[in-house]
Amino acid sequence: MLVFNDVGRGPDDDLGIAMVLSGLYPDSGQCPFTNALLNNVLYGLNLAFPAINWTLLIERLSALVALFAAALVLLRSAPAAVSLTVIGFLSFLIYPLCTVSANFTVVGALCVFSGEMLIAYAVYRGRPLPACAGIALAALGFMWRSSVFLLSLPFFLVALAVPVLSAARSRTAAGRKLVVRVGVSAALVLAVTGGLFLYNQAVWTAPELASWQQYSHARSQLCDYPVKPYDDIASELDGLGVSENDYWCMTHWITADPDFFTAERLQAVADVAAEDKGATMARALQDEVRALLSDRIALLAALVLVGVVVGLRGGRRAFGWLALSAVTCFAVCVYFRWTGRFPIRVEYPAWMFSLMPAIACLLALPPSPALPPQDGCSVGKGDSPGRRGAPAATALGVAALSLALGILTVWYGPTMNVRALEQFQQESQFADSRPLVTAFRDAGGVSVWDPLAFAFAEQELRYRSLPPRSFMEHTAFAGGWTTGSALKARHDEEIGVANPLRSLAERRDVRFVTSKRETIEHVRRYLEEHCGARVELIVDFEIPVGPQNSGGENKVLYAVSFHQIEEED
Repeated sequence: MLVFNDVGRGPDDDLGIAMVLSGLYPDSGQCPFTNALLNNVLYGLNLAFPAINWTLLIERLSALVALFAAALVLLRSAPAAVSLTVIGFLSFLIYPLCTVSANFTVVGALCVFSGEMLIAYAVYRGRPLPACAGIALAALGFMWRSSVFLLSLPFFLVALAVPVLSAARSRTAAGRKLVVRVGVSAALVLAVTGGLFLYNQAVWTAPELASWQQYSHARSQLCDYPVKPYDDIASELDGLGVSENDYWCMTHWITADPDFFTAERLQAVADVAAEDKGATMARALQDEVRALLSDRIALLAALVLVGVVVGLRGGRRAFGWLALSAVTCFAVCVYFRWTGRFPIRVEYPAWMFSLMPAIACLLALPPSPALPPQDGCSVGKGDSPGRRGAPAATALGVAALSLALGILTVWYGPTMNVRALEQFQQESQFADSRPLVTAFRDAGGVSVWDPLAFAFAEQELRYRSLPPRSFMEHTAFAGGWTTGSALKARHDEEIGVANPLRSLAERRDVRFVTSKRETIEHVRRYLEEHCGARVELIVDFEIPVGPQNSGGENKVLYAVSFHQIEEED
């Protein structure tokens, strides 16, 4: 229902990644967000079998396998009440971010979470096959987004420490074997992910990729994080040859002039523009509390419900680990807000990872209070599963899962559409018939898109379907995360706009596309400052577009051409 659906949300770079790895750009094959090995596999599949959008297909399969793996481990090994509640948490808050919102970061996080849960399960049961599956799943998550594995690592190591402490109390041969299994599992996970990291580093030492990575890092500091106002650093920027309008362009994704917006210049500006965060920690704390009590109220309610069920059914030790993890996760969330960048695709996985230590405790508990604990684990008085609270906990678990599935059915059931299978094709009738695609393809010439305005085209494509090649032959970008890469430079050169921004003033058949009049004026001013001539603008046509968010206002896309005005003697 969530995969084959007419609803699509974003943008979160997934469509851009699919475009890069699909072969829409010449000689592409790498992406800075995902691991080089995964990139090679996806790019190779897309070239060998070009009818299929392999990036999207593998992403969907990764999330589906991870969700079922987590559900299987929970239902087989943890108390039913906790299993149902956690499955409801994953189904309602996490899995839609992997499908409806198409977010590769959350896909990687779900793979890592499920893989680590499989490893913990294998440690207790002494079964090598689940351990291998868990390592493979965690490695897949690492390849989708290495940073989410690092985010999970403290919680995972604590989860592995739980059976070690339990085994130390038991002082038995089985306990010593359990410690060995923990050590071997941790070593294998770190070895595999470390190998993937080293491979990725080796690939990105190639000159073309290294320069792209340098450019992307500098651009991200100016576009993705808070920066100082121009007036505060005007003298420093003047020394770097950067005007107030140049600075505006740098911080608003308009950087597709390789002659001026070099990696060195962007980094120099980023060094002086970085916001002083020393006095913002208290504000970050307030923002996180405010977010949990307003925008993230569903997340807070789900976490409280998990805590109640674990307290009723899991025993004092499991509840203690859950509380400690929650405090730690809250501190992590405050830190990320302090950095000035904390999207939902990071926040929700962080709270998901915080459940891991408590789940590790519960995996040692017998499914029924009448059964003994797992081998090598001691269960003290404070660790025993709650018997009096078991019926109430089970009722809460059933209610939580039923409510989660019911709400998802109400939200997405009416928009389910089996024809959404077209999203897995590289060329589809759906994408080819989108109004924006046909309008800008049929207009001829080249359209240089404001990256923020291209989100409207992504919205029409539901953030999943690849744009047709016939559309890309008339499309360039005024900035974005592909800027600074050799693949974008080759694409721009092939369609005749080696310098997309300056081509706006140099060629009559090149137009700029944006949804903001303010951006039009800044681009006009940029062309005047850097082309040495007065520039006039003409709005070639306007296209109404719907709001990107529910309840938002309708917008208008402006297709604007610029012309240099010769000065009279």
